[in-house]
Amino acid sequence: MLGLPPSASHGSSDASHISIDGAGAVAEVGAVARGAEGSVVVEAQRTHTALEQLQQKILKITEQIRIEQEARDDNVAEYFKLAHNANRHQAFRIRQVFEKKNQKSAQTIIHLHKKLEHYCKKLKELQQPTEFASLIRNKFDSTDTIEDAVEGHSDDAPLSGSFTLASRPKYSSDDECSSDGSDDECSGAGGQGGMLGLGPARLDGHHHHSSWDAQLVGLQEIKASQAHMEDAIEDMKSQLQSDYSYMNQCLQEERYRYERLEEQLNELTELHQKEMSNLKHELASMEEKVAYQSDEITQDSQEAVESCLTRITKLELQQQQQQVVQLEGVENANARALLGKLINIILAVMAVVLVFVSTPANFITPLIKIQDRGASTILLALFLFVLWKHWDFLVL
Repeated sequence: MLGLPPSASHGSSDASHISIDGAGAVAEVGAVARGAEGSVVVEAQRTHTALEQLQQKILKITEQIRIEQEARDDNVAEYFKLAHNANRHQAFRIRQVFEKKNQKSAQTIIHLHKKLEHYCKKLKELQQPTEFASLIRNKFDSTDTIEDAVEGHSDDAPLSGSFTLASRPKYSSDDECSSDGSDDECSGAGGQGGMLGLGPARLDGHHHHSSWDAQLVGLQEIKASQAHMEDAIEDMKSQLQSDYSYMNQCLQEERYRYERLEEQLNELTELHQKEMSNLKHELASMEEKVAYQSDEITQDSQEAVESCLTRITKLELQQQQQQVVQLEGVENANARALLGKLINIILAVMAVVLVFVSTPANFITPLIKIQDRGASTILLALFLFVLWKHWDFLVL
């Protein structure tokens, strides 16, 4: 039996050390990969839960934004409806209430958009661990690559590794393994040791292979849900962007209309103020004119009343005078009539008396030629006259 040189034995021991170090490094890489994959799975589960929560929050925020926008649209429609049927004062009050409600809804929508942006930012931050997991999965697609790496390394140096693991503590000198038969025995022992060393590793690899498959299936599901969520978020972003652009356009139009209405309102207010000032001046001038005219009319009416009173008093005096004159005239007329009648009566009586006197005088003339007869005749005539004069009293 030939003995191996010391250099060869040392070379084989160095090669065995290198092979052991390589196999240990591969095993350490596999362990690190398995540990990293396990931590990635836990992190993926947490990420999946957080993504679901964020998705629910984003949907909730989107629904709140939609409800708030519908409420604002209803508020705008109600404002236009009320402002169309209201007067100026009511329209001003309605506009104040609408501005308060619109400002409140705009603040609420801005706050909800900020929350949505914050959640989207969180979603992007949560997408980074999934990218890290995808990098690891791309690097280590399955446990077969790690096991194949371990098996390939063991196939490159099976004897040295197994020999070293099995015979290094048993053989310490070069003479103990110096012949070909001893080499064959060593190689056989090394082969048995290698098989014993790789058997549990393969069982552990199959166990980890099944767990890796389950974890990869979970990661694929998480990736699919994440892709679906990303599509939903992109659709939501595009919808929100379109809604935002539409609302921005509507707000610009409403702002333009508001500015136009404000300008018209300012013009109407200025015109109303000018009209009010003109009306005030006209009312003041009309009041002065009316006061002056009323004073003049009052004075004229007082003068007319005074003149009427004076005329009435004059007429009353004239009427009284006329009544007095008429009464006096009536009395005078009566007196004159009575006097005329009396004179006529007297004349008639005198005529009668003369007739009666003349008639008897013709008879008496011869009688009165004598003085005694004349005196007696006169006395008789006077007696007859007095008797006639007092005839009524005598009859009564």
